[in-house]
Amino acid sequence: MVTKSNHDYYVYNDLAGILKQRHYSISALSKNTGISRPAISQLVHDPQQNITLRNAMLIAQELSVPIFEALELRSVYAKDEEAKFTIDNLKQLNDLVSEFGISLDFEFYSWRKSVNVYTKYATQRSVYLSGNFRISGGQ
Repeated sequence: MVTKSNHDYYVYNDLAGILKQRHYSISALSKNTGISRPAISQLVHDPQQNITLRNAMLIAQELSVPIFEALELRSVYAKDEEAKFTIDNLKQLNDLVSEFGISLDFEFYSWRKSVNVYTKYATQRSVYLSGNFRISGGQ
C-alpha cells in the first residue's frame, strides 16, 4: 500500500517573473513594503521559499496583483517526476517482491526524493524488510 503524507503540496511563488514583467526591483519592493531586502531576495531566488501570509499580502498589494497570481499551491507529484518516487514505480517494486510472498508499505518524505519501506505484518514474519531509499542529485 502506498501512503500519501500530509506534505503533498507546497507553495510556489512567481515573484521573480512578476518583478521582471513589471520592471520592479527587489530594493524598491523592500522599501515600499517594509520587508527586508534579503527576505525578498530569498523569495525571488527560491520560488518554494516559505512566505508568511502577511508578507504575501503586502507584496501582492504593492504589485497590484491578486494573491492567487503571486502564489500557487502545487502538488509534489507534479514536481520533476523523473527524479522522484511515484506511486506507479513503487507499485512495480511491490509487484516484484510479491513473487516472494512479501508485501510492502511505503511512506514518502523529502519532496518524494526519499521513501521508507516496511514489510507488512513484519512481526508475524521470520524475514522482514525495513529501510529507506533516496534519490540524490537532480532537482
